[in-house]
Amino acid sequence: MGGRMEGRNRGQALVLIAIAFIGLLALTALALDGSNAYGQRRRAQNGADAGALTGARFLWNPQPWCSNPHGYGCLEASLRQAVNAAVETHGIPDTSGQPGDAYNNNIEVFYTDADGNVLGPVGGGFVPAKIGTKEVKGIRVVVWNPFPAFIAQVIGRANLRVSAEAVAVYQPPVSCNGWAIFAGCTGNCQPNVLKATGGGQAGVVNGNIHSNADINISQQMYINGVCDYVTQKKGNGTCQTTQQGSYIPMPQFYRYEDFLPGGAKWNQVDSSRRYYFNRSITLQSSGSCPSPGRNDGGSYKLCDGLYVVDGDVTIRGGGTVTITVVTNGSIKSTSSNNDQAYFRGFYKEPDGKGQLLFFSTSNDTNNGAIQLSYSRISWEGLIYAPNGLVNLSGSQGFTGNGAIFGYEVDVSGANFQLTYNENACPTTPPQLFLFR
Repeated sequence: MGGRMEGRNRGQALVLIAIAFIGLLALTALALDGSNAYGQRRRAQNGADAGALTGARFLWNPQPWCSNPHGYGCLEASLRQAVNAAVETHGIPDTSGQPGDAYNNNIEVFYTDADGNVLGPVGGGFVPAKIGTKEVKGIRVVVWNPFPAFIAQVIGRANLRVSAEAVAVYQPPVSCNGWAIFAGCTGNCQPNVLKATGGGQAGVVNGNIHSNADINISQQMYINGVCDYVTQKKGNGTCQTTQQGSYIPMPQFYRYEDFLPGGAKWNQVDSSRRYYFNRSITLQSSGSCPSPGRNDGGSYKLCDGLYVVDGDVTIRGGGTVTITVVTNGSIKSTSSNNDQAYFRGFYKEPDGKGQLLFFSTSNDTNNGAIQLSYSRISWEGLIYAPNGLVNLSGSQGFTGNGAIFGYEVDVSGANFQLTYNENACPTTPPQLFLFR
């Protein structure tokens, strides 16, 4: 009897040991294969990142896979080849037997818009510029990375697979792109988002104009270029070419924070010609120039240089001056004494491109983020108010050489003449942005 009980206990112990061994084996598999899966997942993510960046770069510059200047219109097989080659360099196995070609079942490729939203898969035709109403601006890549299991084979999992994905979009080079006047308002815009009015004698704009809403060109105005609008053209003014176009995002030429002391733009300027003010200021033709560096608010003589202001800026009087005014408030420059003003942009990029005259981040669309009102005014450079109204007038003469970019734009004056100058605008190379 005792022998049978002892044998039964011994048998139960063997069963428990076997169960424990299986559990230990499972934990070992989890530890070893889990650690391996983590490394394989990182490899898949690196491949997805490389593939997405290569695909987005292909949209802008498809060489050497396609001879087109841009990727649109190239064979989609060329795009897939570029993406697959980039992914496979990170150890992702090929499934077609020909590494670096357009076929690999471990890689999926999709088009996206500028925000990374998927528009559709990359197929076997030609790379489209648009899908529906959305412009193709990016590439999404999904990577599957199969790998053999170590211990997990014992429990029937001979192979494991991990996945990763990435999205990359490209931003085209930023410049004025031929627009002498650009009004970027969208959504809840007031009427006459872009308004150009001549007074007395005919006015001329030598360049193209664009509005993301409507344009109103008076009879005295002649646009020696394209009048491009989204919603409506009003007025009896003449355009060399009139077209109803599509929405164009407001270019981000500059950022206010880059001009603050210590910022990238601030550091590019001669230290003796850069001025920062912690409150609103008034600049006029008499008095003393501000001290280089940091200053309090108040009144100062308008001298050549870069003015960065935390507050509003008022400019009184005329004269000739080379300046750049950057502010998070408004810029108001007026004269009631028949003064003549000649303003030239001071700040330029190191490559000589861009001649910034006035830059305001104010969202004032009533009185104006930038308001210039003189009997006679001439200016050179870029006037930039991406969030507010640009309001310019000259009762006896208005001459501009450069470009005007505002959320809304209202220009008027006798003998009005604005000539587009590409050198007034900064140019930045295309940029790639990676999302995971």
